[in-house]
Amino acid sequence: MSASSQFYAHVGEIGEMASSFQRNLCGDKAGAYCVQMVAEMVKARYIDVDYDTISRAVVVTAGWPHADESEKSWNDEIRPPSQDATVEIGVLSSEGNADPEDIQFGGFLTVLGQDDHPKPTRFQTPTRHYPLLAPSKNPTATPILHPLTYSTSFNQPTGLHPTLTLTFPAQNLTAPASGCKLHTHLTLPSYLFIDKYQFNDALFLQSKNLRRLRSLSGATDLEAPDWAVSQWGSAALFELSAPKPEKIEYPEIDLGEGEDAWEGLPTHTIRAGAWNVSIPLHLRYLPAAAESHTTLPVPWPVVFWACRAESGAQHPSNPFDRLHLGYEGLFGPKTRFMTVQPAMEEGRELVEWISVPVLDTRQAGWVEAGTVGVVLAAFLGLCWVLFSGRGKKVRDDDKKKKQ
Repeated sequence: MSASSQFYAHVGEIGEMASSFQRNLCGDKAGAYCVQMVAEMVKARYIDVDYDTISRAVVVTAGWPHADESEKSWNDEIRPPSQDATVEIGVLSSEGNADPEDIQFGGFLTVLGQDDHPKPTRFQTPTRHYPLLAPSKNPTATPILHPLTYSTSFNQPTGLHPTLTLTFPAQNLTAPASGCKLHTHLTLPSYLFIDKYQFNDALFLQSKNLRRLRSLSGATDLEAPDWAVSQWGSAALFELSAPKPEKIEYPEIDLGEGEDAWEGLPTHTIRAGAWNVSIPLHLRYLPAAAESHTTLPVPWPVVFWACRAESGAQHPSNPFDRLHLGYEGLFGPKTRFMTVQPAMEEGRELVEWISVPVLDTRQAGWVEAGTVGVVLAAFLGLCWVLFSGRGKKVRDDDKKKKQ
């Protein structure tokens, strides 16, 4: 996805877009069933809207992590929206498989109005995106999430130069495969920006646990205030300098051929505690307000391992493939992404709210008076220097003539 087609705007709740979805998806002549479907859809955790320019079809995908709080299980009524419509219902669960690049599903499929009973099905397909899973010695076991997570915070006070900090549990920072590299993708609103020239210094990058700034697009003007920026913001891709485990060197002890005194002991050290990544940001000048500080939302970055995919050419065959997430176009087609899960409390959104300074209009009178006073004092001082020096020079010239 190119930077020209990317856009970000903070929406607190998807429900705020309910009327817009109902108007555009259902139309004026839609029945109550479509309106009810959209009303349920806006309660989802995420919504994807895709448009196919060839078929001129709009595909809306909504996802719910669990059933409604008032229900203990899924209890939905689904019917075809029209007589010639085809509705297929699938009840699928993720299953383990031996190929780490594939995902496998098993369950039942039913076509409304055609099938009189559910049909069992099982299939696997290469995938471009999937959550980071814990390694397992049993390839057919049900996949579970990897214990590696991350959290986002800002150093306080934020001021005009906020520092975004990513925190990881160091003991879980192990690459899922050789050649995998840890990345983070930032989506910054227009009032924040990154100074790319800061990241040309290798020592500076090392001190922040960064390897390099791979990409920066969007609003990158270093001087423009927020009201002069026409773009929505900017996006940045960083490669992180993930720590590598150090090999433990044991002393050599000769116990005879084929004997190892240190057999069964760990071969590498495991880091403990938290591992932090710091990314310095900068705040643009904001419009004046009747307060000294204002609160702004900043979305959490996405963290993922980027690995080589041998079956990358088969990704389009995946019916669940998700495209255009903001960073795919910065990698080659044979790349698979394993997303690190954010560590967040239930009910919280993946947004940090930061308090930043603005010009307080209640104190603007003092600022204006002070500015006028300084300018006037400077003008009077300049006049005094010019005219007092000129008079002294004239007197000195008169003395020389008399002599």
